[in-house]
Amino acid sequence: MAAQCNIPFPAFDTAFARHFAFSLPGQDIHHAHPNLFKQHNAILQDVETIAGDIADTIPGVGFFYKYGKKLSDITQFWWQRRGIAVLEDLDSMDLHKLLAALHMYLGADLYDWLFYDETGQVVEKHRLVILCDNYEALWRDQPTKPVLMPCLSTNGYAT
Repeated sequence: MAAQCNIPFPAFDTAFARHFAFSLPGQDIHHAHPNLFKQHNAILQDVETIAGDIADTIPGVGFFYKYGKKLSDITQFWWQRRGIAVLEDLDSMDLHKLLAALHMYLGADLYDWLFYDETGQVVEKHRLVILCDNYEALWRDQPTKPVLMPCLSTNGYAT
């Protein structure tokens, strides 16, 4: 989505890079996930520029506070506007909690793209349609009581 729709994913990219650094220490994220670097990625490029070698750096809240003045204008703006609040608990998560939270960071970035303009005001800017090609998995092992029903009956929030 980042390359095709020009959607930035600063929270997700930071969380994913942190997870990658913990789960595969010393491995090159460029080699393992080249799609992250196909287009301009302000967050990961800032980490790489400041730290020198992204493979030996664990990005997170501490990194942003420590090197805040060296970050690009784009990253500084995002960090001050949304990053502090969105990534607040990132550094305290262990590997398993971080993996379970990756979708939350993706959602936060999509929310930013959909509703925040350059001034930080909440306005509807875009519309987004997400198609899930895993429809059958929602109904698996649930012949009489579909998993989807609680979500439909509570305005999108599973109970």
